[in-house]
Amino acid sequence: TDDAATIASALEGAVVRAGVEFFAGAKVNDIVVVKNDARNIDGDDETAGGNNEPTTEGGTHAPFEVSVKLKTDGDGDGDAVSSSIHCDAVLLATGSAPAGYALAAKLGQPIEKPYPSLFSFRLCGGHPLEGLQGVSIPDAELTLVVPRREEVCAEGTPVRRAKSRKRTRAAAGSSGRADDGGKLTQRGPLLITHRGLSGPAALRLSAFAARTLKDSAYEGTLLLNLAPDAGAPIGDVAGALRQFRTVHGRKAIVSSPPGGFF
Repeated sequence: TDDAATIASALEGAVVRAGVEFFAGAKVNDIVVVKNDARNIDGDDETAGGNNEPTTEGGTHAPFEVSVKLKTDGDGDGDAVSSSIHCDAVLLATGSAPAGYALAAKLGQPIEKPYPSLFSFRLCGGHPLEGLQGVSIPDAELTLVVPRREEVCAEGTPVRRAKSRKRTRAAAGSSGRADDGGKLTQRGPLLITHRGLSGPAALRLSAFAARTLKDSAYEGTLLLNLAPDAGAPIGDVAGALRQFRTVHGRKAIVSSPPGGFF
């Protein structure tokens, strides 16, 4: 079904059957570590200790206290109550919300600076795929090659920078490597657009190469392999076809196509 109410009802039913206590519209204001917990002794909870230790429903010691603001049935600004929830573990799933990063940092978790990802690649004018917009490829291998560190000036801008960010050059050749010696390659369905490349393979590549692309000011070269199962590097495809013609020149290509090409 595509009805939102039906999906919400199914999720609510699963929560009840699993015995999970669910708070809709709740805002987490703070998370503190209980002061006398053996695993964490730097908390700020002054009520912990002695016979007043907070416990979970099962009676075990709860090392975390989560302060939340719960909405009531009313619609006014004052229709909210503050409450505390004690638990054994806390899982943060706040997405890109700054408040989530602040809660994690307060708990001592290192924060990695986020970078844009999950975007399509815009190709420079004159690339080999011009005129093919709308063509989808069910299985392709896409490799990103970024400028070497010595080709980037002190300000972090490549020596030859494209006019627009997130632009790359399309080329054919051998597989490229990132600055650290690792390949930035993804394989899967690909879509040629009027601006460049999109689809699952391109989106995954932009996600895994997010920091590398940021460091290179979103410039680089894309290597596109349309025959990833051919068993030969991109630059050797023509040679592999010539060798197949030499060995199997008398066979019909319909009945004996080169492996991995068709």
